[in-house]
Amino acid sequence: ALTIGTLDGATVEIRDEVFEYQKTAEGCESWINDFIKGTSYDLEETATGCRLTVHVEVVPHHGPVIPGTKGKDVNGKDSAMTWKWTGFKPSDEMKTVYGYMKMRTPDDFLAAARHFGVGAQNWVYADVNGNIAYAAFNRVPVREHLATAPVDFPPLLPFPGTGCCEWDGEVPLDDMPHTVNPARGYVFTANGDALGYTLDGDPLNDKSYQGYGFAIGYRAARVQELFEQILAAEDGFTVASVQAIQADTLSPLGRRLTPFILEAYALAQQSAAGEAGVDPAYGALVSDEMTAAVERLKAWSFMAASGFGDDGLPSSDAAIRADSVATSIFNVWLVHVSAAVLENKGVAPYDLGMQAKFLGNLFHATADLATWDEASQDSLLWDDVSTESVVEDRTVIILSALAEALEFLANGDRVGPAEAGGFGLADMDEWLWGKLHAISLKSPLGGEANIPAESAFPAGYPRGGDNFCLDAAHPGLSDTRFTFTSGAAIRNVFECTADGVVAQTVIPGGEDASFGTAHYKDLFDLWKTNQTHALSTTVPDIKAKAEACLRLVP
Repeated sequence: ALTIGTLDGATVEIRDEVFEYQKTAEGCESWINDFIKGTSYDLEETATGCRLTVHVEVVPHHGPVIPGTKGKDVNGKDSAMTWKWTGFKPSDEMKTVYGYMKMRTPDDFLAAARHFGVGAQNWVYADVNGNIAYAAFNRVPVREHLATAPVDFPPLLPFPGTGCCEWDGEVPLDDMPHTVNPARGYVFTANGDALGYTLDGDPLNDKSYQGYGFAIGYRAARVQELFEQILAAEDGFTVASVQAIQADTLSPLGRRLTPFILEAYALAQQSAAGEAGVDPAYGALVSDEMTAAVERLKAWSFMAASGFGDDGLPSSDAAIRADSVATSIFNVWLVHVSAAVLENKGVAPYDLGMQAKFLGNLFHATADLATWDEASQDSLLWDDVSTESVVEDRTVIILSALAEALEFLANGDRVGPAEAGGFGLADMDEWLWGKLHAISLKSPLGGEANIPAESAFPAGYPRGGDNFCLDAAHPGLSDTRFTFTSGAAIRNVFECTADGVVAQTVIPGGEDASFGTAHYKDLFDLWKTNQTHALSTTVPDIKAKAEACLRLVP
């Protein structure tokens, strides 16, 4: 929790934190950043280097003062922002690790998980006897001021430091998310709201406040959809079927929002044909390019295909290329339509999940929206407020954004990821998503040290997927740079058999951080194509396969 309040009358303690480090050619001062400069500190040179003493100001019941936040409030009194965190109290996370090393049953698992209080994690369990379990026994404070509505100070914002919003103990662990052998036969986590407290749009009216910034549910819904398909299949769960889920590139936003583009275009066609009761302005937005793009979207399977093969070369499969082109059109339209309803109202790009939730609510506008307009039977947010003499509706904004997207994709002035541009040509057959949506693991050395090497893939390796797909590959919604902003840091599949655990794994780069060595980037070739390698889980197997042993000596 962050608190803002005057320091007048508050008890402020000073805690010295001492750091010793070697002196560089630039001197001891060169190591001190702006964060430290926002505090009171002493710096001295010693016989062996530098000694930095930071005088941390602490309000005992609210935590340390955050450097750079001290100032004056509206009444001219000294004020500051402090930081209170559950992690400032001693905790027992290593008991969880030790317990996991010895556990044999779901009860052992739950007992061990109860000690992991700080650094919130979703833990899942399976054993050779067919048991499964899940737990998130994280330390969460009780906030008494939330019990009385209306809530003036939600925990997702800084609190006043006046004593109105103090913590009062911790949420009982039995009230935290956990389950053993649920009836549906599976558990999964996708950074979602395990208790469903935020599903009504209000995270403050529940038994306890668990948070508000959970994933919005697209990935979780797709996992559940695919799990149910697997359960209905004859073979059931296999290593291959689970790996296929990790590799899934269905576009959740594409599947949800593309119908609105098709609906708007259908109205435009009716307008162009002169049908009565349809706004004639719609027809003026139709073009040959838009008609061709809409046909691509109509045929889209909603798989966000890169349009490239495993070798990184354009695919010869017509269906894959067609999906890839549709993916490009949709994602560029999505950025333009998002800007169309936000930028002219002075709203800057913000959190990806919140932005996607906003768009979902806007497209599925209902009368319970605060922006609902009875006259138009839609949200007022569709209107472009910069055009004072015209009131735009959703059809105009959707089609105008599509026209802008197509112009952008064909514009030759800025082409490719490096310029945050499109393809620079009008031939839609060449609008392959992987040309824009690529990944490059950047090395400080650059060039051939990047993964993949710049000589082989100057723009990065082309990959499928888009925002909120299971094979995480989010490009974001805030600009036209469609390269990765985040992705899978590791993929694991574990199978519990009578003979023990059989494991498959892969990471994006390699096990050896030394550039030029055999294992610097060898795993990327597996990762980029959603393949894995066997993971040794027993000491004899590890010893038999070991190539070298690295000893770290203090």
